Amino acid sequence: MRERREDIPLISNFILSKLNKTYKRKVKFDMSAIEVLLNCTWPGNIRELENCIERAFVITRGEYLTADSISCIRGDICYSHLLESEIKRDENMKFIPLQNIYINQNKDQNLNQQFLEDNENKEKDRIIKALEKTGWVQAKAARILGMTVRQLNYRIQKYNIEVKKL
Repeated sequence: MRERREDIPLISNFILSKLNKTYKRKVKFDMSAIEVLLNCTWPGNIRELENCIERAFVITRGEYLTADSISCIRGDICYSHLLESEIKRDENMKFIPLQNIYINQNKDQNLNQQFLEDNENKEKDRIIKALEKTGWVQAKAARILGMTVRQLNYRIQKYNIEVKKL
């Protein structure tokens, strides 16, 4: 895509029309957005362009995709510019083969296990508090917790929470 910059507006419009059809919207490009797309280096393939446009499409609420909605970072810098600069900066970095690194697996496993148990206890406590707050009505508790009733039921079974009937 770097060698065929003149194709970027054409490809971009095709991607946008495909998104419009899928989501039943009528979004168009602002000229500033096309300029930003043309100025990006696009080290990847068309999928990178498609992902960038799709992200912008999803966050745009109006009729036009602008430079602000296209830019992955505020301003005129695209993610691809940052990626390219990071690659150039890291070209001289030496990599150590993984087999040369000693990892104390027992210590890491214990820390991971403790972390998981702490998180599970916190989640269990949050579920119990939400259920108590809602009078043990699971639909209301699920809404408070930001999950579906099915997800809540799964966690109730997982943590062996005794459901109280009032």
